[in-house]
Amino acid sequence: MKYKSLSDIHRIHAGETIYLIGNGPAILDIPDDYKSKIKNGISIGVNSSHLFMPTTYQVCSTWSCYLLSCYYGEVSGCRFYQGQGIGNDSSWPFGGATIVSPDFFSEYNTIDIHSHMSDPIFATALVNRPTSNSAMWGRDNIMFSATNLATIMGAKEVVYLGFDQRNNGHYYDVESLMEVYKQQTNEMKKMYSLDPHILKDLEDMEYKNISKEETPQYLKVKNSNKGKLESLFSHMGSFGITPVVHVKDSVVYDAGAEWRDYEDE
Repeated sequence: MKYKSLSDIHRIHAGETIYLIGNGPAILDIPDDYKSKIKNGISIGVNSSHLFMPTTYQVCSTWSCYLLSCYYGEVSGCRFYQGQGIGNDSSWPFGGATIVSPDFFSEYNTIDIHSHMSDPIFATALVNRPTSNSAMWGRDNIMFSATNLATIMGAKEVVYLGFDQRNNGHYYDVESLMEVYKQQTNEMKKMYSLDPHILKDLEDMEYKNISKEETPQYLKVKNSNKGKLESLFSHMGSFGITPVVHVKDSVVYDAGAEWRDYEDE
């Protein structure tokens, strides 16, 4: 396993642009030549971004998204898992009632960052070499986790794609991608049919992402994450890190990210 802790990724992309790939529908509007730029650069995908394009890194907040990424996604660097443990005992991350192997994280080159997740009063960008006690903001929204990973890696610019938080949709809602998403989910349910914990997580994911029976918290109040992003962007700016966005109808833009046309990149 190439990376074992957050300290291993400190400034490995110092001075570079890092693209954060969200799950919002706006990423379907990204021009093909810009997609090529992303593929040739450094990218961090979140949750179900594996259906959109291969990425350098992937961070997941649930077991369902993480397993789909491991079995169907292409990640050239490593994965990060920030969610809860699994099983029915206190051992971490694998409890006694799961069929997932304790070696699963190392087999899929995954750094466990759950112990770093927290909800500090002020949103900050992690730029120093993390220790085992370093708190990472992002438990309530994976956009912040991805941002922290980018700043730890030494990004000079962080480009937000698909984090607009303007509707309940995802890029994979289009019929062709949704069919693939459902197929992958059903295959996972069959594979883990004897594991009640994985099955419950997959069913929860279907409820939220496929049936759309639940409205995300960030949609109940428009720009609910604006204040946190403003705090985060201010802190990033003090270290010369620029947040960039290509969509103006976006909480990222409203919070102060620099807007650029795709052709300006």
